[in-house]
Amino acid sequence: MKKEDIVLVCMKIADLPIPPAPEAIGHCDECQERIWVGLKSPKKHRAICAACMKAEGGKPKMMVTERSLALAMDYLRRKGQIV
Repeated sequence: MKKEDIVLVCMKIADLPIPPAPEAIGHCDECQERIWVGLKSPKKHRAICAACMKAEGGKPKMMVTERSLALAMDYLRRKGQIV
């Protein structure tokens, strides 16, 4: 994996039986394990599990989940900073 690659890091279904947000079942592009992929995640990027990311020596610069984004948007709406 190149340093500048954008990769979706997803949880394995075996590690998290119930997804924290609306998600679809996908497969890790590296190990083919079943993973939770966010329904609104960009399809143009590779999706891998956290174990494969660690095995490749990757360290995410920023990790944003749909749930954390929804919470942030909710907070900003309550503060009146977005409509």
